[in-house]
Amino acid sequence: MRSMLRLAVACTVLPACVAVAQVQYSVGNLFRFGNGTQVISGLDQREEYVENQSNIRLYWKDFTVGFQYVYDDPPEFGPTYQGVKKRYIEYLREGLELRAGDFYTLYDRGLTMNLFENRGLNYDTGLDGFRAAFNHRWFDVLAALGTMKYHDLLDPTYVETYSVRSGHIELKPAPFLRVGASLVGARGLTPARQTQSD
Repeated sequence: MRSMLRLAVACTVLPACVAVAQVQYSVGNLFRFGNGTQVISGLDQREEYVENQSNIRLYWKDFTVGFQYVYDDPPEFGPTYQGVKKRYIEYLREGLELRAGDFYTLYDRGLTMNLFENRGLNYDTGLDGFRAAFNHRWFDVLAALGTMKYHDLLDPTYVETYSVRSGHIELKPAPFLRVGASLVGARGLTPARQTQSD
């Protein structure tokens, strides 16, 4: 009976250990701290910020799992935040890319769609949703859909929510010729701004 139990445990644990051994990872961290005074409307105001952003990615065969832990308390710009802010799972194989979670994308050289983040400006237009792309010798196809939460640059408590759907196709009939078309649709919810009354 004990030998059967040992065999069952070995058959369960050994494949898990082999799978874990094949997982590769990368870790990146960005830490920012500042304190001093800032002149706003001619008045000196004390400013301080502590920001930390940790990015962790796990790679296993054709899959990538990633997440970002953010500690902004107090932030230089934008809202205070502590916790996992971005996360995704991605599959990439032979020209096919499928990604669920948070992502940025660019096509038509940024004229149609250019989603990016600039933490120094408190600017983030990333989508939380799904992206699929297929690259072939003769054509490229991309579709992206998701939700964007845009925080106002001056008033981070004001948040606009957008539902975005987009697609892009590009034909490559010759090395010197490309023909493409893009379609982007967005529906937004812009709440009324709060006004201060005396």
